Order: sequence, then C-alpha cells, then structure tokens
Amino acid sequence: MRKYHDNLTRWTMNRQDIEAFSFEECYKDSTPVHFHTDFYEVYFFRAGDVIYNIHMQQYKLSPGDMLLIPPNVMHWPIIRDSAQPYKRMFLWINQRYLDSLSSEEIDLAACFGAGSEGQVLHLPAQALTEVCYLIEQLIELNRGPSYGEDLRRAALSSLLMLRVNEAWRSQSTAREPAPMESRRIFEVTQYVNEHLDDARMSLDSLARQHYVSRSTLTKSFMRHMGVSLHQYIIKRRMYAAHQLLAQGVTPAKAAEQSGYADYSAFWRAFTREFGYTPRQVSRAGETT
Repeated sequence: MRKYHDNLTRWTMNRQDIEAFSFEECYKDSTPVHFHTDFYEVYFFRAGDVIYNIHMQQYKLSPGDMLLIPPNVMHWPIIRDSAQPYKRMFLWINQRYLDSLSSEEIDLAACFGAGSEGQVLHLPAQALTEVCYLIEQLIELNRGPSYGEDLRRAALSSLLMLRVNEAWRSQSTAREPAPMESRRIFEVTQYVNEHLDDARMSLDSLARQHYVSRSTLTKSFMRHMGVSLHQYIIKRRMYAAHQLLAQGVTPAKAAEQSGYADYSAFWRAFTREFGYTPRQVSRAGETT
C-alpha cells in the first residue's frame, strides 16, 4: 500500500502534462477543501464511506463513480468512516496537454463542459477495471525513465480520456446529487456564496441571520459539510479573489470584493493559502 505523502491540495501540477494517483488512506490532516486553477481532475471512487462535495452539490459515492471536475470548482470529501479504507484513483490533466491530445473530430475536454460545475457518472465494473489498469500503467511510468516514455504517456492518456468521454456521452450513467440533509445549512451555504463581498459577515452575523446560536450553527455545519464554517468562508473568499485576479482585477479591488477591508490581512491569508502573492497572479494574467 502506498504511503500518503503527496500534497494533494497543491495548486499547481509538478508536470506539464498528466499526473496519476492511487491511494487507500484517509487524509491525515483536516478535510482538504480546494480547487485547481489550471488543470482538470478525473476521480474514480473504488471503496469507502464518503460523501463528496462539488461546488454546491453533494454526492453519496458508490464504487465505480467517476467525478469530472473542471478547473476553478471547489470540491472536497466528507469521510464518514475513517476506519474504512478510502480507495480512489485520479488524474490531473493540464488543459493545454489535453487539447494537444484531441483531434479535429474528438475534443477530449468535452466531458468537462463549458461552464460546468462538475458532475458524477457511474462506470460499470468492467469499465472501472479498465481505467484503473490504465492509471496503474501511468503511475508505473513515474518510477523511472523508460524507452518511449513520452509516447507511452500520450497513448495511455488518450485511451483514458477516450473512455472517460465515452462514459460521459452515455447519459444513462449520470448520477443525481443527494439532497442536503439540512435545509438550514443549505441556506447558510447559499448565503455565504452570495455575500462574499460583505466584510461584516462572520459566524455571529450568520447565526443571527438564520436564528440559531453560533455554537449550534458551527457544529451543524461541520457535521453536514465536513469542514468548519470559518474555513469554508475563507476558502470561498480565496477562491473568489483568485478568480478576480486572474480576470485582471487589481489586488486591492480583489481584496475588497472578496470581503477583506484590510488589505494586509487579505495578503497574509492569500499567501498562506496559495503559497504565492496576489500580485503574482495579476502578473501571470498580464503575460498570457
């Protein structure tokens, strides 16, 4: 069994093409609410007791479920029983690399959908076995240089993404999200997403807004969402700020529009979250 050691909430890929992973352990740290700024994720669930959040939707996963997660979509698991093995395999695919694998007839990025907030499909057992075998072959390529490694990687990547798109084209495989158990938590989550620019929003103000004590709200949010309300607000604000910066908004304006009245506090939070400064995102946008 592979030891968990990679930082799977990092914001950039180590490679410029595709990375493949296979894990059976639960996360050692707190539940990793995250999104990826410039690459796709395809996730295959094999075993465990897990509810997965993709944007504003929750899915109770079953073995064989495949998650298609475009860039800039927040997602994270709620691991309901950490004593069970949490078996999953997944791919991170650079956008430009996936474009290079596509042809005039076949767009391998089609499964992610323009403007999509992600989706969950279910693979039959035989299809899951096939994609897991291909992922294992990709992982094997990382063990050391080999003859024709680049061609093998491209061939495996193309086969994998063809299988993914074939499943996506079969509408019968689509999974519906599960209704959130708590209407109040759904409303709180919706309110947070619609008022990220309100610097006065806090745990106390949210509790008053929804007629519940702060203690009850925070415990209920953690139980239903698998992450603290405080962490969720920070993650959503960081996500919003990163999006604004990538669109050319100035760091000061991005701070204001994501709910930070104090720019120094925003700078510290952003740098701690991403490992680089708001200005670096702005400069990257200027050069693209």
